[in-house]
Amino acid sequence: TWPIVYQDDFEDSQSGWSVGETGNFGTAYVDGDYEIQAKNARSIAWSQLPGNSEFRDFSVETDIQVVEGTGEFGLIFRYVNSDNFYKLAVSTDGHYSLVLQKQGTYYALLDGQIAAKDKSKTRARRADSYRLKIVAKGAEFSLFLDGSFLGASSDSSFSKGQLALCAETYDGAKVTVRFSRLEVRAPLEQVSIGDRASLLYSQGWNLYESSSYEAALAPLSEAYQLFESLGWTREVGQSAYVLADSLYSL
Repeated sequence: TWPIVYQDDFEDSQSGWSVGETGNFGTAYVDGDYEIQAKNARSIAWSQLPGNSEFRDFSVETDIQVVEGTGEFGLIFRYVNSDNFYKLAVSTDGHYSLVLQKQGTYYALLDGQIAAKDKSKTRARRADSYRLKIVAKGAEFSLFLDGSFLGASSDSSFSKGQLALCAETYDGAKVTVRFSRLEVRAPLEQVSIGDRASLLYSQGWNLYESSSYEAALAPLSEAYQLFESLGWTREVGQSAYVLADSLYSL
């Protein structure tokens, strides 16, 4: 199992996710969740992981609620730009899909209907939280919903890229979803030193914020050493302060 390189429960509205509203979409921290709203018919809204880190092999898992509207929602991964990425989504009508967008054109890699026992949850209890996960190893992708295997696919178009949360409408005017948890695991050797330091600091900060001071020491200490090796004085100071306060709070 790869180590956790990023996690967020969205309780802290300063954790770095984009916040704003336009005529087409809106993003906000709401009641301990992170909300994404696509406002127009046949539109997609997404928000990228803070820090814009790129990942090759990884697993990402998130808990999602549908607040209102119809459409689909999930995860964008190996995001290169707005015309090139993969998207894993579950829809309010009980389907799932894995698509590749390449040079602005969509290609279906995998799609299917959620098993009857799960479909009732997606349809009849849309406000309930459920869990979406993808594991990417090279060109191989494995998909999971609520701990159950959905399917697998492969594609080698993009070997690395950013991660994002997303929501997309169909013919309906609006869909609003909330993400209550996000966890990313990845091989540390595939992460650049700067990204690794930032991810470790973020992990340590989240543990510190939840009063898990002892657990926060290891990631904060490693982040401090990496920041120091890079000569990033501001980040060295930040990590040193949180590390010291974690030790003091034990």
